[in-house]
Amino acid sequence: MKFTTPRDPAALAAFINLRVLNPEHEHRRRGVEAAVLYAREVGDPKVPFTYRVPKGPEAVEAGWPASLGNFPLGQWIADARRFPARGSMDADRVQQLEKLGMIWSHFDVAWEEGLAAARGCAAEQGRLLAPLDATHQGAKVGVWLKNARAAARKAMDIEQRRTEGLPVQSSAGALSDDRREQLEDIDPSWCPTWPVE
Repeated sequence: MKFTTPRDPAALAAFINLRVLNPEHEHRRRGVEAAVLYAREVGDPKVPFTYRVPKGPEAVEAGWPASLGNFPLGQWIADARRFPARGSMDADRVQQLEKLGMIWSHFDVAWEEGLAAARGCAAEQGRLLAPLDATHQGAKVGVWLKNARAAARKAMDIEQRRTEGLPVQSSAGALSDDRREQLEDIDPSWCPTWPVE
């Protein structure tokens, strides 16, 4: 905008609001628009971090507006996930993103998907002692259970060290009590001391 020529006060106010007072507003609007279109096209809002909105005539034909071409949607989604955790996103924006189906934590989603597969596997087999190569409806439940068992063993080791008064370096990667209880509700012997194989 050139200030050497007379300007409409409303246009000037909009320019100052968008570029000076609230510069993130336009970026947010583009992000929401791109997220809606992505979810409509792909079927879910799981956007890879490196994903950029396609550009060019093929993208416009596919329904992407030219104004969104090359928009870094994956990065925008990742940034949007961090703001509520820091308390720097107002409730209206959080609600708007939740309406879009925002996935706030991929770890939580992966846990819920694995838990659903474990429930299905246990319902079929009558127990939750699936070997490493076990799958349930395409989900690699055996690998998921192996990782859950390793995390449970780490949690037990940490608890034992604390009981003995030994220092604990980090509890990262340890299974929480809530998640352990979820698995015990499916099968109390889901994590045996012997190898599952």
